[in-house]
Amino acid sequence: MRSTLELIATAITGLFARPVRTALILLGPIIGVGAIIAAVGLSESAKGDVNATLDELGTNLVTVQASAGISQPGQLPKLPKETKERLGAVTLIDSVSVLSELSGHRVLPHAAAEDAFEVLPISVRAADADLPAVLEVDLTWGRWLDPWDEQPGRHTVVLGAEAAAAMAVLPGEARSVLIDDRLYGVAGVLDPVPLIPGYDLSVFIAFEAAREDFDDEGGPTQVVFRVDPQVQLRESDAQFLNTVITAGGPGGIDAPVVPTDALEARAAVDETLRAVVLLMGGLALLVG
Repeated sequence: MRSTLELIATAITGLFARPVRTALILLGPIIGVGAIIAAVGLSESAKGDVNATLDELGTNLVTVQASAGISQPGQLPKLPKETKERLGAVTLIDSVSVLSELSGHRVLPHAAAEDAFEVLPISVRAADADLPAVLEVDLTWGRWLDPWDEQPGRHTVVLGAEAAAAMAVLPGEARSVLIDDRLYGVAGVLDPVPLIPGYDLSVFIAFEAAREDFDDEGGPTQVVFRVDPQVQLRESDAQFLNTVITAGGPGGIDAPVVPTDALEARAAVDETLRAVVLLMGGLALLVG
């Protein structure tokens, strides 16, 4: 009994005799356990955020761009005019919208803002009435383009979220913007589009206005669509989509893009980070 008490006393004396060594010994397990808890907590939180975003936005949105090829001067490569109808006839595709990006045009809130907006180029896109429904994105305020805007002589524009913020457009405000010195009335502002951020710094007009004011002829430059949730389209399906869109004719498409793949890739990176931090925590425990 006495030897046990002496052993305990010697151990306690040793602890306080070298306080720095004792502190370092205790610090190792504390850092190791803390690192493991932090790794698990951060990883699960990030995974939950990604899953919530995927549940909200869906994983079945696909975008297809016309591939580089012969096009009209000043215009981007075009898809066939029948692209929307051809994709709409595919039973595995639920909804389709087409857009045409107009290159080389300037968007200003007013003529005096030319210098300020030289470093903030805002894209001009012609879009159909189905785009918000396909994106599953609402409008912050106002309305989207409709068949009324496709009539000749209409000059209506819907602003992306970042474009509206850059122009300091207030909700419900009666505003107009200049597109190459042509005045367009603002009908509404689109909510942010997390899956296609480029839409946020864009303005959207009707196809008829694009044809009348900017000589944008031919078909769209891009198509976005939703496939059946049970179907997972990937880049390997490019040939199938190319055949559907071109019907064996001239032209072609770039590899289809599934925007949510980027979120899933980020989740995979989070898993790798978690493994690294767990390893570091284990090494800290071992050293301790």
